[in-house]
This record gives sequence, C-alpha cells and structure tokens, in this order.
Amino acid sequence: MKGLVTVFLLIIISVTLFACVNDSKLEKLSTPENFSIVEGVLFFDAVNGAQQYRIEVENLDNQSKKMYFVNLNHDLNELYLQPNDYMIRLQAVGDKKIFDDSDFTETVAYTQVDPYLVNTIEESFLNDPLSVQWLGRHHYNETNKTKFFYFTASGFEVKFYGTSLSVEFITGANPLGKEPHLYVFVDGENDPRKASLIILDKPKDTYVIADGLTEGEHTVRVLKRSESIDSTTGVTKIETDGHFLEPNALKTRKIEVIAASSSAGFGNLASSSSEPKSTQNSDGLRAYAYLAARMLDAEINIFSASGWPALKGPWTGDNNIPKAYDFVNVYSDVVWNHNNYEPDVVIINLGTNDWSYITTLSGDARAQAIINFEQAYVNFIQTIHTIHENASIVIVYGLMNETNIYTPTLNIVNQANELLPNLDLYYIQLPSVNAADGIGSSNHPSLATHIKAGQSLAEALNEWLDWNIVRENITIDDPTN
Repeated sequence: MKGLVTVFLLIIISVTLFACVNDSKLEKLSTPENFSIVEGVLFFDAVNGAQQYRIEVENLDNQSKKMYFVNLNHDLNELYLQPNDYMIRLQAVGDKKIFDDSDFTETVAYTQVDPYLVNTIEESFLNDPLSVQWLGRHHYNETNKTKFFYFTASGFEVKFYGTSLSVEFITGANPLGKEPHLYVFVDGENDPRKASLIILDKPKDTYVIADGLTEGEHTVRVLKRSESIDSTTGVTKIETDGHFLEPNALKTRKIEVIAASSSAGFGNLASSSSEPKSTQNSDGLRAYAYLAARMLDAEINIFSASGWPALKGPWTGDNNIPKAYDFVNVYSDVVWNHNNYEPDVVIINLGTNDWSYITTLSGDARAQAIINFEQAYVNFIQTIHTIHENASIVIVYGLMNETNIYTPTLNIVNQANELLPNLDLYYIQLPSVNAADGIGSSNHPSLATHIKAGQSLAEALNEWLDWNIVRENITIDDPTN
C-alpha cells in the first residue's frame, strides 16, 4: 500500500514539473534581416535556432494570401505563382520547444513573370511563329542557324515588353551600292519617311534597332527596302532587355505582287536617269506597290527581281519569273510553301523585260516571240489561279511607258478571261515614267511617278474589291531618309 502511494506521488510530481516546463515562455526567434528578392531569388540573413523559413504571399489583384516554406536562395519560380504583382514577407520558424516563430519582416514587392518568357530568340526559335511573325518569303537554314528573308518588303515583326531591341544580321561581302537597306517601324508606324534606316555594311553584326522606349509593350517591324538580287539578308539572333510576347497576327487584307524592277523601287531616288541604280537610291517601300498596300492597310508579299521576264529577256538567259515562282528566291532551289501566305489579290506586272528581248528580233521571229510571250503570260495567270483559286488577279502595265506591249497585254487579259471564266480578273494602266515627274535610274519611274501610281492602284482596288482607303498617300515634298 505504501508503495502504491509513493508511485502515485511520483506521477503527480512528474506531471507538475512537465506543466511547469511547458508553461515557461518560449524564446522568440530574431526577425530575419536583409530580406530582399533579386531576379526572383530570396536573400536574407540566416537566424540562429530557426528550423525553417516561410513566406506570406499576398496577391495584389484579389488580396488573397498564401504561406510557403522556403529556404535561403529559394527561387520563387519554383512556387509556380501566377504572373502577377505580389507583396511578400518572411518569417523564421521555431521548433516550438525552445524557440517560437519570429515576427514577419517588412513586405517586399515582387512581380512574377511567366518563367517561360525569353529575352533572346535564336536558332530554331527564329522559326517559331509564336516568337516571330515573318513577312514575305523566308527560309530557316538549319546548318548555319539563320533565318533568311529575301524580297523587297520582306522582314519580320516581334512584340516584346521592354525598352530596347537588338538584332544580329548577316549579309554577304557586298560591294558599295549593294548593301541591304532596311527600315525599322516601331509601334505600328508604317510610313517609310518616319522609319529608321539600317544599312547592313558588315557580313555579320549586331544592330540596336530600337532603344530608349518607354518600358512596356512594343512592336517592331523590320522591312527590307532593297531587292533580293542585290544582297543576302538573314537574322541569327533577336534580343530585348525585357521579354518577348506572342507576335500580332497578319493584317486581314493580303496582297501579293509578282513583278520585275519597278515594284522593287529600282532607282526611284536617283537624281537622274544617268545615275546608276544602287541600294542607296532604290526604295521599294516608296514604290507604287507598297504605297498602295499601305493606303489600304494590307499586308504585302512581293516576288520580284529587276530584269526578270515572264518568258525571255536579254539579261537572265532561260530564267524567268514563272520558273522561279515556286521557290523562296530567284536562283534558289528551296521550295516555298504557298500555303504560308494566301493573298486576297495577286498583282502581276511583267512584260517590260520580255519586250526588251522582243525588240531585238524582226520579221517572223518577232511575231512568234510575241505569241510565245502572250501564251506564257496566260499560262502563268492560270498557274496563279490554281495555287490561289480564291484570289482576284490584277494585271498592271504602263509604268515603264512600254507602249509596244500594251496591245499584247490586253490580248493576254482577253485570253485569260476566255480560258478562266470564273477568275476575278482586272487590269490597269498605271501612270508612266515622264520628264515632268523626273526620271529615275536607267529610265525607271521616279518617286513622284510611284506616288501617283500607288494612288491609282489603291483607288482601283477600292473600286473593284470595295477595300476602303484608310490612310493618305505620302507626298513628294516630305523629308526622306
């Protein structure tokens, strides 16, 4: 009996002592010092006795709060927070035997961005339509990790959050007068007179093409103003100080232009006809085709090369535009996928170079050459109609004042109408090169003539297709690059 009483007393004493220990006040941990968030990583001074750390994360959109256990140098991207603005504070966690939790630190602002956003586009990502919107004909070369773009008005557009954009371009070892000329348009600008000019004068170099922008969302569109046969143009890297966003879709209206020199602006800035054509005095974005597309707010995809005929010319041997049309570039063996761009209207302006060849002939040979030219042109119209069966086709002539070809051109239109009764086919004679407007290099249209021709073409498309003209044409007396 006495033993049982002793055991009972010991139990009472033990419970009492345990209660006293637990009733004693735990030591509060020190509040972590030097708490900061740098590029999504947590930094703070370790606290003696802390078992672990936790943060309280407040979503500033809905004021909801969540707790997460973290470590020193913890990357917040690992928490998979939704992209948003947050306020975060830190606390040291005790063992609840000796140490109690610390007070929270002061809050620190933090913006979570999508961890998959990038600030550099290179290699295969150059070929990703979710990264870059390519314009005109283009091709990614896997061997040298370069995206090439070719014809006048070809290029690319990107959208990004940040303040600047740089691009690494490549070209060839181009002689003087053959350096690629590019225009840079920022935030929806499309007037070539207000674009920044870049001249690619090194085989490979990085160019800052937009800088000092207000921090935020921006679009930059780069278009080639010179033509494909003058020089090679490619991109190996695009970088921003912020991050890239999904690019905008193409405009609703789409035009394709198949032509020779005039649509590329051959020598339209030259001071006289005797001044040799160069990339400095040729501006395809101030030529009639781009100007008409701009007035109508339409995308434009140009396939053109100076001196190239519909069938045979004096400068290209057996090469001609119809033979090259299925490829990314003239003189290329890389096939172009026509599904990449489905135009609403195809404008064809060919024949001047054919006539330069035909005029070297006489008698029966000349008569047969005209017949061959007409048949080749009609066949090409049929090919275009097969590839782009829903597109209207416009035959353009007259810019070079090639009066001897007017009758054959009208014969072509009549034959095509008979052969393709379901084709929506139009034709227009544009204003011709003339002394009053000044004459460009090698008797090509001047800037003044191109402005008039662009106006005429835009007004015709407005009449035929009911496409509203949404902006005014440029004028001759405005400043130029």
